[in-house]
Amino acid sequence: MNRSLFAILTAACLVQTLFPEPAEYNPLAFDEVPGSYAIYRDDRGVAPVYLGICFVSGNELALRRYDTSDQSEILIKQTFYTTSSPSGAQTLEPGTLSVLRGTLGSGGGESAFPGEIYDWMSTWLDTRQRFADSTQYEAAGRDVSLFEYWVPVIQLRGIRTASADASAVGNAVVRLVTAGILSSGTDPAFYSFTGEPLSAEGPAAEIRPLESVDVTLGGLTVSLDGNWSRGQDGSYGIMGGGGRLAWIGSEVLDLKDSGARGILDLIKFLVLYTPEVVFADSLRIFVHAEYPCLFYRSYDASTGTVIARYRMFVPREGSGLSIVTLGARDPVFARNRAYLEGILFGGE
Repeated sequence: MNRSLFAILTAACLVQTLFPEPAEYNPLAFDEVPGSYAIYRDDRGVAPVYLGICFVSGNELALRRYDTSDQSEILIKQTFYTTSSPSGAQTLEPGTLSVLRGTLGSGGGESAFPGEIYDWMSTWLDTRQRFADSTQYEAAGRDVSLFEYWVPVIQLRGIRTASADASAVGNAVVRLVTAGILSSGTDPAFYSFTGEPLSAEGPAAEIRPLESVDVTLGGLTVSLDGNWSRGQDGSYGIMGGGGRLAWIGSEVLDLKDSGARGILDLIKFLVLYTPEVVFADSLRIFVHAEYPCLFYRSYDASTGTVIARYRMFVPREGSGLSIVTLGARDPVFARNRAYLEGILFGGE
């Protein structure tokens, strides 16, 4: 009887070894607003290739590849799942794939592009817990991946080779070029993207400092001079050929009523909801005098101009918050950077 029981237990263990329990597939959750997207430029080939990732809903993404060498395009939609190991580690499991435009083919970059994005997603899945301690981090592997909290979908800012100097400009082989939130399911900002926009040159007159006077904007005191004139809305501007060359103003909001979970969340919303095309290379988030600050450049398609913009976030009473914005046409900003930055940062 004992031998029979032992034999039964041995057989049961053998069956479990040969036929393990099927893995449990869980939909991969993306903490994003539907329509959030990020577009990357891959410079590892002969000509630039743009790879886009857009969160559709649930566990479904739209993935797009545009090759500038022959203007070919592939657009797919795909669901994603995860499985977990006994240690709790998660493994990416691509689900149902639908080809909407183009052909994946049987070789070359066209067929490889989903797998490339799967690799990015796997690195993100393995390391994203590091956001609990920092707003950005690097993950080393065959290449080095840079992740930043504000970037939509998988928070990937760029990839550089492991041998590249981290401090060198332009060392990324894959870099984020723009990101945002779509206005519709066919928004060309994602579904028809073919390259970074080019802007027409504008006036770049030198601004000569005049006698200054202190002005309070949203609880922040800044020094303006006679170049600035006050508008009816309380903001100040420098006028020139074609309109305003530079401007500064403030707005007040209640952080609790904004829908944001904090100032960092608010910064992400402001960047992604802008109606302009954000140049991701330019974007910096930093702190000055204990105030969170944001800088980025963006392209306004309605005017064909590029705007350079600082935002400073000044806490007010309770959950109140002032957002002080200093903006300028990009050529004006480039020529007068020290003068304009001195208004917010005291010439530092």
